[in-house]
Amino acid sequence: MENKKILLGVSGGIAAYKACELASLLVKEKAQIYTILTQSATQFITPLSFKTITYNPVYINQFDYELVEPLHIELCQKADLLILAPATANLIAKIANGICDDLLTTIACAYKGPVLLAPAMNTNMWENPITQENIKKLQEKLNYQIVLPASGELACRTVGIGKLAPIEEIAQKAKSLISGQNPETPDCKLKNGKLNDIKVLITAGGTREPIDPVRFIGNRSSGKMGLALADEAYERGANTILITTNAPNTERPYKVIVVETAHQLQEAVENYFDTSQILIMSAAVSDFKPIQFFNSKIKKTTTDSDWHLALTRSPDILETLGRLKKDGQVLIGFAAESENLLKNARKKLENKKLDLIIANEVRPEIGFASDYNEVYLISRDRLQEPKLLPKTTKTEISKQIWGFIEEKFLNLKQN
Repeated sequence: MENKKILLGVSGGIAAYKACELASLLVKEKAQIYTILTQSATQFITPLSFKTITYNPVYINQFDYELVEPLHIELCQKADLLILAPATANLIAKIANGICDDLLTTIACAYKGPVLLAPAMNTNMWENPITQENIKKLQEKLNYQIVLPASGELACRTVGIGKLAPIEEIAQKAKSLISGQNPETPDCKLKNGKLNDIKVLITAGGTREPIDPVRFIGNRSSGKMGLALADEAYERGANTILITTNAPNTERPYKVIVVETAHQLQEAVENYFDTSQILIMSAAVSDFKPIQFFNSKIKKTTTDSDWHLALTRSPDILETLGRLKKDGQVLIGFAAESENLLKNARKKLENKKLDLIIANEVRPEIGFASDYNEVYLISRDRLQEPKLLPKTTKTEISKQIWGFIEEKFLNLKQN
């Protein structure tokens, strides 16, 4: 990225402060960053912050500068990439509909190079059908590359999808676009990807086993790792199906099936497993479920100090699939462990008849609910040589996992 000229457009959302960190990362890659702020963005972050980080001018009003050519044309001509981060619902709507009422939207309209857009907004705004339609329009008509927002606690104190994607993920995507590695087709599918037309089935999230209409037995899985794997499989050309229990946003260019319980997950997986060539079982399936479901909320009583809940085992989906697997199918599982990680992962690999297992420790900074992960890859013919993928974003981990799968199972043929 050395000496590459990047326009960084920042719109008015609380995530605007994170754009400073993004600018800093790109400067460390020796890129030249020119920042454009909307008037609303200046309410969250000052121009001086970006000027100090980038050592370059910061632009706000297109009529404040004396140049031979109009400012938006001058900036567009020198740029190798335009990044819009954070991109609010308002900015996305204006660009998608050709509105040019400030410097940033005018630049977006005039710029003909690659554009990377990183949305950030309230969950309801992100899930609004109009916002989704605008995103789709930018992808299909202008070939915008989208770094989808993450899930977590938002500024409004609610939890949902809408957080700006991890800065490292945005920077990595920018680096790929600058180096010409970005997919050429509007739907992000690789024309000559090694997974082209391979049928991939992925599960994600943690199952919930209901106790009564209010309570359930569950786990802390957020579904982020499975979602990242599904996104990456699709980008590499795979015919992708995602079965997930966590679906704040199901707007994906591939098929998404939403389930809740282990039984529903098993039913959905078995419906598609026979025609799938690769299955990645990323979902965290509850090992136990209540024997009885109570039709009304269980109340406290004055006579009982303790209450006992009877449990029974949930179906072992991976074990069943291991028995059903046909020649040519690749079965991949996950192992999240709090101790004896590699020992337990190898045992699961053998018992479930898996081709590959992806193992990670349960730690606060990685794994469940985190945007980061660190995993070991253990394949059937490399039991003594686990491959470590060091801590990085789940998006980057997913790329490395698929790279390993492609290298390992290149002889895949369509059914």
